[in-house]
Amino acid sequence: MFDVQKIRRDFPMLNRENPTIFLDNASTTFKPQCVIQAVTDYYSNYCSNIHEGDYDISYQAQKEFDHAREKIAKFINADSREI
Repeated sequence: MFDVQKIRRDFPMLNRENPTIFLDNASTTFKPQCVIQAVTDYYSNYCSNIHEGDYDISYQAQKEFDHAREKIAKFINADSREI
C-alpha cells in the first residue's frame, strides 16, 4: 500500500500551510523535490544542447541524458535505444 503522506512530502507544492487540492494536471503538474533539484543542477552546471556540441559542457549534458535514458529503460524493462 502507498504511504500517501510520505509521497506528499516529496512535493514542495503539497507541503504548504494550506493543503492544496489540484485537479488541473492537463496544464501542469507539481514536481517532486528530486526533479526540481535535477533541473536546477542542469541549468547551473551543464546547460547545453546534446548531440550538437564538441565541448565539455555538451559532453557532460550528453552523459547525463544517456544516464537518464538508461535508468528509465531499466525501470520500464526496455532497451535504452527505445527511450
